[in-house]
Amino acid sequence: MTICKGFGTMTAPCCGARYPFPLYDSMNFSADAHWTDGWNERSLMPNEDGIRRCKCGQFLMLAQMDYDESRDGNDLPDMDKVTLQWLPECIAKATSVHMEIAARVSYWKHLNHDYRQRFKLYKQYVLPELSFELSSVQRDNPERLVELFSQNDANYSRTFRLLERAEIHRELGQFDLALAMLDRIHPEDRDEVVDLMRRLCVEKQIAPWRYKWGSGSPAKLVC
Repeated sequence: MTICKGFGTMTAPCCGARYPFPLYDSMNFSADAHWTDGWNERSLMPNEDGIRRCKCGQFLMLAQMDYDESRDGNDLPDMDKVTLQWLPECIAKATSVHMEIAARVSYWKHLNHDYRQRFKLYKQYVLPELSFELSSVQRDNPERLVELFSQNDANYSRTFRLLERAEIHRELGQFDLALAMLDRIHPEDRDEVVDLMRRLCVEKQIAPWRYKWGSGSPAKLVC
C-alpha cells in the first residue's frame, strides 16, 4: 500500500518558488498492467519522468530542487508536471544532458499512447487488425536518445536503463543492438521481462508490448 504521511517543502533554484512534495511512509509500485517501454497502467505510484515546470516558466529536474521535510507544504500549490504539449519545448531548452534524456524518454512513451489506445480497441475486437508504424518524430526522437545514452553510458547502465535502451533499439528495428543491451544485464537481474524482450527481438516485433504479473509465488508474467 502507498501511504503518504504528509508534505514537505521544495524550493525552486530559479526563482525561489515553493512547492509541496509527498513524504511517503510506504510505496507500492503495483499496477494493473505494464508495457515494455516502461509505462504502467493504473499504477499505485505515478509514471514519473522527474521533470517539472516552475511557475516562472523554467524547466527543472526534481533532483535540482532544495528539499525541506520540516516545513509543511500541504497548503502550497503543486508544481506543474511537464505534459506532452510542453515536452518539445523542454527538449529544446534542456539545461543538461540528463534533462534532455528525461524529456525525450517521456516524449517517447507519450507518443506510444496512440498505439496503446488502438491496442485496447483491438483487444475489444473493435479493430480488425493492429499495426505499429513509426512516424518521423517517433523515429527521430529515439534515434537521438540512442546517441545520448551512448555518449553517457556510465550514467545509464542500471538494469532499468538497460531495459529501456534495449526497448528503444527494438522499436527502431535494431534487434541485434537490443539483444546486446539485454546481454549487459546482470544474470541475477534477468527476469521474465528480459526473456519476453528477447523473444520479441527474435520474432522481429517492434511494437510496445503489454504484460501483467499473475498471482502466485513467485508471480508469473502474463501477456
